[in-house]
Amino acid sequence: MRLGKPFNRRKLFLAALMALVLAGLATVPAMADQEALYREIVAQFMAPDRCGKTLADCPASVSENMRQEIAGMVNQGKGKDEIIQYFTDLYGLHVLAAPPKEGFFWTAWLLPVVALIAGWVVMQGFIVSRRRSVAPAQRSKKKQVDLDDPLLDDRIMAEVKKRL
Repeated sequence: MRLGKPFNRRKLFLAALMALVLAGLATVPAMADQEALYREIVAQFMAPDRCGKTLADCPASVSENMRQEIAGMVNQGKGKDEIIQYFTDLYGLHVLAAPPKEGFFWTAWLLPVVALIAGWVVMQGFIVSRRRSVAPAQRSKKKQVDLDDPLLDDRIMAEVKKRL
């Protein structure tokens, strides 16, 4: 019986060690997910001190406090939408780095696209009208050359002699 006890202790020790290692490995992806969520949330906010920087880039103490609060909320298991809603309720919509994609704020997303399309249409209209106005002027300036003109040879030779 004495031989069985150390053998069982060794198995128990190895099993416990294996469980600890596996538990540690299981928390690594969870921590990586939390870190990714934290970075994603922080990137969506502007600094509350209105310095013009994002929350991730602002060195102000109020921004550091806000980052710590976000980290605490992420560690508590709160979701992205819940955290964003909390801070927009606290500071207002101006704290968001990009306007929400709803209601009137769609104009902020769609207006640049509409402006680009309108600019392209105006440029195309300008190019087409310019081509139409230049083409008739160039046609009227062209002279028809009569190749059977006997003086043409004399003019060509005179021009060649001038250049040489």
